[in-house]
Amino acid sequence: SGDTTVKFWNPDTGECGRTLRAHSSDVSAVLVRDQDVFTASLDGTVGQWCLTSGQCLQVFEGHLWAVQSIALEGDRLFSGSRDATIREWDLQTGTCRRSLRGHEGDVLVLRVFEGALYSGSTDRKIVKWDLGSGEPAHVFEGHTEVVMDLCSDGTKMYSAGHDKTVRCWELQTGECTNVFEGHAEAVRCVVYHDKKLYSGSADMTIKEWHLGWGWCTRTFEGHTGEVLSLLVLNGRLWSGGGDRRLTQWSLANGEALR
Repeated sequence: SGDTTVKFWNPDTGECGRTLRAHSSDVSAVLVRDQDVFTASLDGTVGQWCLTSGQCLQVFEGHLWAVQSIALEGDRLFSGSRDATIREWDLQTGTCRRSLRGHEGDVLVLRVFEGALYSGSTDRKIVKWDLGSGEPAHVFEGHTEVVMDLCSDGTKMYSAGHDKTVRCWELQTGECTNVFEGHAEAVRCVVYHDKKLYSGSADMTIKEWHLGWGWCTRTFEGHTGEVLSLLVLNGRLWSGGGDRRLTQWSLANGEALR
């Protein structure tokens, strides 16, 4: 959050169980794996926390500017920054193994699909990285503005853009096979679930898409601020908004549950 904290919520009761005073500036990304929580911040650091105790285990420092995205692959942590670099960290020692350079703008999103690292940036490009050499393996170009988020169904990648679109890409060939249009403002986040795609936007709505034809099949309305994040958990859709609300939605009828 912009209040520099991370909050842990009970999805059944809606109650906040714990608050971490994690950083000295905005928390830009959170990632959970097993009993570890990783947080990225605009203070330029990444923190690793114990999920059970809330204790800080280590802090990864080295970026020259704000860290805006994180991803995990095996024993490696990746962080993307406004300094246009991606750093690869050793989780055991906390040291930076190397810096990946290939973007010309802020690295806003990092994802690992099928063992490969993908990054999206303000330079409007998506890069697939060769983790052996540390060099770009492929560059996906098509968005006319900032790339905000990425998700995948295993064979295809979906990218959210500030250009109000979601693009569908073949992971193997890099070809753009579909463009989803319908949002009135920037698309901030995307998530794939059960053969459907969901996108959240600065227009304060969430849209459900038919992947075959690219049609919007349903629009979820209720936020009074831009939709910043999406997650499917326990068969329900969750959204975080600029209105400081965490909303739970029924995937059956599209109604807000809490």
